[in-house]
Amino acid sequence: MIRNDRLEKSCGGIISYIHESVKFVQFYPVIKLANTLEFQCFEIVKFGVKPIFVIVIYNPSVKEYAVFLVALREILVSLLSPNEVVLLGDFNIDALKKISASFKLFNLTKQFNLWQVVRGPTRVTESSQSQIDHIYVSSKENWADAGNIPFLSDHNLTYVCYKKSKIRLGGKVIFTRKYVNLKPEKFNNCIHGIDCQFLSDPFLINSGIRFFELKVLNVLDMFCPVKKKLAKLRKANWFSSQLVSMRSSVRQIRSKAERTNSVEEWLEYRKLKNRFTLECRKSKKDYFQTKFSTKLDTDSTWTFLNELTNFRKKPINQIVKLRDCNMLVSKHEEMCKTLIKDFTVKHNKYM
Repeated sequence: MIRNDRLEKSCGGIISYIHESVKFVQFYPVIKLANTLEFQCFEIVKFGVKPIFVIVIYNPSVKEYAVFLVALREILVSLLSPNEVVLLGDFNIDALKKISASFKLFNLTKQFNLWQVVRGPTRVTESSQSQIDHIYVSSKENWADAGNIPFLSDHNLTYVCYKKSKIRLGGKVIFTRKYVNLKPEKFNNCIHGIDCQFLSDPFLINSGIRFFELKVLNVLDMFCPVKKKLAKLRKANWFSSQLVSMRSSVRQIRSKAERTNSVEEWLEYRKLKNRFTLECRKSKKDYFQTKFSTKLDTDSTWTFLNELTNFRKKPINQIVKLRDCNMLVSKHEEMCKTLIKDFTVKHNKYM
């Protein structure tokens, strides 16, 4: 709880509640017209997300809005940075009315790339409706939901929800060729047209083979070029059929709430969504605890870790037969001796 009491009167001021799990730093921008408005500034720091500057503001004067806008501009100028900015509070400027104050506030926020995300009236009385409680954000795509709901006060409760950052295993990028488009006759003609005289030099055999491989790949690119492809991840084993049906129910209720825009439908959607999130956490925790408790040796543990990280091991084709000087070798020891004899470096003076 951070309080900013009004000193001139016995009541009034700003109070902000921040959860104990959220890391933040409060700072105080130096502005000339600090006495014309009440404000608090915080920098919220979260792992994996850019810092978020939060400005809680209150405009105590309805008539002197010009002075308020000048002071607000000084605050925004002092916070110029590539980080996310959230500006919220009671502005005492009705955004629903086409008046000079609302137009000037709109132009000021657009200069700093701030967007109003609250829609509809935020203060409803028997005789009037107004939108004097605003929430401005610098990047609308980073926020999942925003709005206002009736509250105990004559002001509605305005809210904005940041999109939850999820750490996921990305798909694996693989390189493929479509050999269906390969025409064997033209390909053979191009391969036979390659000059292979550089392979006759025994001292440059390694570089020669590499150069020959590049030439063959260039010919392949003419018929079937290499294309990148993102391999899909496998389905999570902990995501059961019950969770699949629950997820479809959540989506149906959300689409219904978006159509009707009813408070009861939105409350039912949030209730079911929270239940679905808890069931996912429970299923994931039980799955991992069960798996790791049964893996008691090294091989089974690493096999399970490879499944979790989506590690793919290419199949290894075993050599069954070798041909050496028109002789067919099939025994394991004889194949090893043949390979050793053929791959021995004869020009090494130390051998």
